[in-house]
Order: sequence, then C-alpha cells, then structure tokens
Amino acid sequence: MPNPSDDLDHALADVHRVLTEQEAEHGPHALRLIPVLQSLCAVQQRRGDWRGLLETARRMHAIVETAAGPLHPATVTHLNNVGSVLNGMGRADEALGWFERAAADGEQALGPTHPMLATILNNAALIRHARGEPTEARALLERALSIDTAAYGPHHTSVGRDHHRLGVVLRALGDEDGARTHFAAAVAAFTATVGAEHEYTARVRELLEAAPS
Repeated sequence: MPNPSDDLDHALADVHRVLTEQEAEHGPHALRLIPVLQSLCAVQQRRGDWRGLLETARRMHAIVETAAGPLHPATVTHLNNVGSVLNGMGRADEALGWFERAAADGEQALGPTHPMLATILNNAALIRHARGEPTEARALLERALSIDTAAYGPHHTSVGRDHHRLGVVLRALGDEDGARTHFAAAVAAFTATVGAEHEYTARVRELLEAAPS
C-alpha cells in the first residue's frame, strides 16, 4: 500500500520548489508569496509539523503587516492565525497575547461589530476559561454573542457556539439558571441550522439535561 507520508514528502518538496522560484522572482517579502506559504501551511499541518507551521504563520503575518500595515483586516487575520498555532502547540499564554492584540487591532481594522472579531474573542475566551478565569471569559463571550447575533440572527452555528460556551462558563461560575438559558438557546440555534440529531445539538442537549457538578 502507498505510504501517505511519502505523498506529504512529495507535496512538501513541490511547495518548497515553487516557493524558492517565487522568492527568486519577487523577493522574500513579497505579498505574492502568501498563496504559496498558505499551501506550505496546509502541508505542514497535515504532517504535524507545528514548529514549521508556526514559522510559516509568523512569516505570513510579517509580510502582510509590512505591506498593508498593522490595522488591516488581513493583518488581523494573520495575528489570529499565529495565536491559533501557538494554542495548538500548548503555548496558551503566548497565544493569548496574539489573540488580544488581534482583538484590539481588529476592532479598529474591522469595526466593533464584525463577526471576525467575535471569532477572535472566542479564541481568547477559551484560553481565559482554561486558565481558571471564567469571569474574564464570560465578558469576552458575551461580547462575541452580541456581535454574532446582530450579524446572523439567533439561528446560526456561530450563535449556537457562543451560547454553548457561555453556558459552560456560567455553569463554572455557579449560575445554573443562566447556563441552562444559554444551553437552550444553543440547542435551538443548532437544531435550526444543522438539525436536531447533529453532534453539536446532541452535545449541548446533554449539558442542558445534566445536573450541575
């Protein structure tokens, strides 16, 4: 049987070849490198090469920030991407710094009601909650929920996600009534979008029906 790692090795070699050609033609800091670097990220992720993935994500951020400035939507996206890689590597404290910078810059670059900002706030909230800071996580999630609800209405998967996570945080804070309210809203949002039997819906329904620990 073919070895999947061989395919990934070939894919990596191909991407590096194209990257070397593009660097020779356009220079190492050209925006035109971004699509090739995105392909490199995809291969590195499939290979589980987190160190390489972090290096590539940081390089893309530096290229975009230099070309477009710090308060550009694309720069904010790459800030968030670096934070996500760091978080995936278990470097949560570093990741939080990138997410917080992305949130601050994103509010200026995207506006205070952009759904991308809600995604960044969610990322920061997950780390805050994992660090035992549910009050801080609650504030971030409440803002994310407000943004997503205004953008999408009550029946959207992003809104369901926000309600779900808020319910978890409120349960940790001892607010069982508030937790159940958000779990119920999450069930309604997921049922309307992905169906009553979907794993998202089922997972939150279990939380809604569970007695608090």
